[in-house]
Amino acid sequence: MVTIIFLLLSSLQVFSSPLKPLSNYEQRQRLVELSHRPWTGVIKEKAGKSGFGCAISELTIPVLSRTDESWDFKFKLLMPQTDQKVPHVMVIPTIEGVTPLEPAVAWQLCRAGYAVSVIDVNDTSYPATFPAWGHEDMVLRRTIITLKTIMDWIQNDERFVRNQIGLYGHSLGGITASIMAGVESTRLKAVIIGVGGGNMPGILTDSIYPRVAGLRWLRYQATGNFSAEEHEKIQRETLKFDPLYFANRVKTDRIYKIMARFDLSVPYKYQKETHKAFGSPQHHTMWGAHIDGLVRMTTIDFDKIQEFLDSKLK
Repeated sequence: MVTIIFLLLSSLQVFSSPLKPLSNYEQRQRLVELSHRPWTGVIKEKAGKSGFGCAISELTIPVLSRTDESWDFKFKLLMPQTDQKVPHVMVIPTIEGVTPLEPAVAWQLCRAGYAVSVIDVNDTSYPATFPAWGHEDMVLRRTIITLKTIMDWIQNDERFVRNQIGLYGHSLGGITASIMAGVESTRLKAVIIGVGGGNMPGILTDSIYPRVAGLRWLRYQATGNFSAEEHEKIQRETLKFDPLYFANRVKTDRIYKIMARFDLSVPYKYQKETHKAFGSPQHHTMWGAHIDGLVRMTTIDFDKIQEFLDSKLK
């Protein structure tokens, strides 16, 4: 009980301020670190069940970084049963992985005429040892390289309209979508950012989401430092890959942002900060918390998202 109270209180201490922008040189260097070797042209696809006008398959794609690290990545594809080429939307789940929300999004988009990849790409496991400063960068770099490789495949698969690629991410997926909006601003024609944003030092310090709070607590234990201010300071000095560092590359008219006014998991102030840094793109704000926002995105507010995607991808 004492631990829970401490985590809640420490998360409510607000020390954050806007991140300082990178120099052009430093931004280029970080983009190089996020680069990949082009897709090899090899992919394995295993057909699954079909229904409601959509076919499901599981794909395995080899991924290669520019420093020759390699791994295989598996993901699901929903494909409209049509002979016509279709636009493609990548869906990135929350920190909990694939929940009922992602299939609901995927089926709605597929039935609306989109190919949909459900890409559970974020490694949300805790590091083996602590404090593990920089762990988030290591995980995010692998995520971005994987997504870039999948985009290569999308652009070369004859079933898809080559240059009509969209991205839908919510919660942790929304944070990933926020950085992709700047890193892949040319290839992505539409980006949906749901209850996510940038300023990761602030989010990691203020979030009350149990997985994030637990990571923060383990770092406090490892360092013997129970100061939220010091935690954020170290994250500012350590983290290299943040959506706000690439905000000047974002194409504002390709972004649709959904924010939750009472969100404490990805605190609302960081969602607002990112919205402003991205040039105040099209958006709507819900009067609810984090989970409310996730559910509304896939249900009663989904028509707004589909309308935006249709305007950019069809």
